[in-house]
Amino acid sequence: MIEPSAETRVPDLSDSEQQALIAYSTWEWIHYQRTSSRPRPIAPGQLRGLGNQLCPEPEDNWEVYLEQLAAKNLVESESGTYLLTPAGRSIALSLRNRLIGNMYDHVLLRCLESPTYERFCRAVFGRCLYQFDLLDMGQLSRLLGVLQLDSTKSLLDLGCGPGLITQYIGEVTGADVTGVDLAASLVHRERCQGKTGLGRVTFYATDMRRLECTGRWFDAIIAIDSLYYLEDLTTPLAQWLDRLRPGGQIAIFHSDVVAESRSRAPGFAKTRIAQALRELDLPYRRWDFSAAGDRIWRTKQRVLEDLAGEFETEGNREIYERLASEVEAAMQWVEAGQTRRYLYHVRVA
Repeated sequence: MIEPSAETRVPDLSDSEQQALIAYSTWEWIHYQRTSSRPRPIAPGQLRGLGNQLCPEPEDNWEVYLEQLAAKNLVESESGTYLLTPAGRSIALSLRNRLIGNMYDHVLLRCLESPTYERFCRAVFGRCLYQFDLLDMGQLSRLLGVLQLDSTKSLLDLGCGPGLITQYIGEVTGADVTGVDLAASLVHRERCQGKTGLGRVTFYATDMRRLECTGRWFDAIIAIDSLYYLEDLTTPLAQWLDRLRPGGQIAIFHSDVVAESRSRAPGFAKTRIAQALRELDLPYRRWDFSAAGDRIWRTKQRVLEDLAGEFETEGNREIYERLASEVEAAMQWVEAGQTRRYLYHVRVA
């Protein structure tokens, strides 16, 4: 689930200027996911397609808007190319996260009321916990096997989304579980809170990087496909370590797109999570779920084709189109063998 930058101040910008910043931030994110390299200058034409896809009202005068941003010291201009300044990058990331977060919340709340989306989840993941990523029941079972939770333990779920996975963990382990997220879907979580019969499920509407409101320490912290939009991973990881009790553990499910295909570069790939853990000098174990992730993308593609008419009939074509767009984008990396999916596990002394 997306965690926007809560404290970034956004100056007075026109809608077009904001659209240009959102497009630039999106391009940088895609470039980094593919290459793990630092940002580089970009020409206006490279932004046009992304901006028009992300924003409801397409723009044409990208050079004009980028020059306006340059005048505000949010981008640097040189020889017809542009590069975000540090201030511009921070604002662009905040705007992008806000936009995607709003789109995600809107679609998420519709999914929670959609019988067809429930069928989609059962067919793809093995059980409907309103998953919005690649976590099927086999992966969830492996996660719980690694953590070995019981009724004496406490767990924090970072970016818990609609909270059904959080609830499920509480039900099957008996652990005291807490979920944190910023999404508007907390409306749904308020309805289901405490309905596990265990009375040990709690949710907080808060940024995963600011956990003071929980006032607690935990035996385990998990992040299931919820760290993609954190530009800095090292700092929050260090903060989460401070929230662990002695002997505590962190488990992270995360997918990456890498430059080399698995056939050309077998074995574990260099990833952002692995890099952050090394920077903190944290020993970790890692399990490879790349093949499982590819299989789920292919299953999503097949099931969506089967259910397209049902989404249309119940008035949820928007859900179908959003899912189909995600699958189409992912399949190019799946077919190229560039996807990686790992479960990372850290246990502290």
